[in-house]
Amino acid sequence: MSIHIVLSPHMDDAVLSCGGLMAAKLAQGEPVHVVNVFAGIPTYRRLSAYAERQHTKWGRPADPVGMRRAEDQAALAPLGVAVDYWEWYDAIYREADGQFLYTDHDTTFGPVHPAERPLVATLTQRLAALRERASDTVYYAPLAVGGHVDHRLVRDAALDLACQDASVLFYEDFPYVARWGGLNEALAEVPVRWQPVWELIDVDAKIAAIGRYPSQLSAIFEHDDWQAVVREYATSIAPDGQDAWERYWRMAEERSA
Repeated sequence: MSIHIVLSPHMDDAVLSCGGLMAAKLAQGEPVHVVNVFAGIPTYRRLSAYAERQHTKWGRPADPVGMRRAEDQAALAPLGVAVDYWEWYDAIYREADGQFLYTDHDTTFGPVHPAERPLVATLTQRLAALRERASDTVYYAPLAVGGHVDHRLVRDAALDLACQDASVLFYEDFPYVARWGGLNEALAEVPVRWQPVWELIDVDAKIAAIGRYPSQLSAIFEHDDWQAVVREYATSIAPDGQDAWERYWRMAEERSA
């Protein structure tokens, strides 16, 4: 029996991108484990102006990360998903040498800061340890569509896992892929031949799970009808021209150096 480990940069990415697959695997009796990588709770004593703006979008809760964890548990518990919350902070909180690393949209959705490149090896090692618990482990990792630095870091760790013969499928970061495009650019960042893999989903169940993240809906979908965005993208990628699907990508060959 396979264990399916979904690597979620933040609390909501797993459900937004893989909610249909997770429900399907659980219905087949296969365990699903979500790892929220950048889920540490900061002290909030010192915040950048960018972090303050994000808190405003989330309704200015006293403990924004704690609130997001609670939403995540509300979304995943009904599905029966095991979940971990790792200690690294979201990009909007991270510092090096007393300076915030990501201070606006452009820096957050851009290249990883040089000070953080060693983090990839640390994440790879931590994720590889999860594989040792089960003989048949499949990882699901972001393609980093949209370019968020936290998605890039998780993607790069997953690429290293794949080069260690781990089974890794890469998901299309939703809703970035639907609202901004950029799928081909994300695939092109990794010089391999990619193969698509489709998963037929219950889109209504996925929408219900996404709805359990109320603080994030207006922030990530802005003024769009978010339920319509979910439905339209799930049908637009359908290999059969109908039904609702999620699409994943497998590396058909090793990446070049």
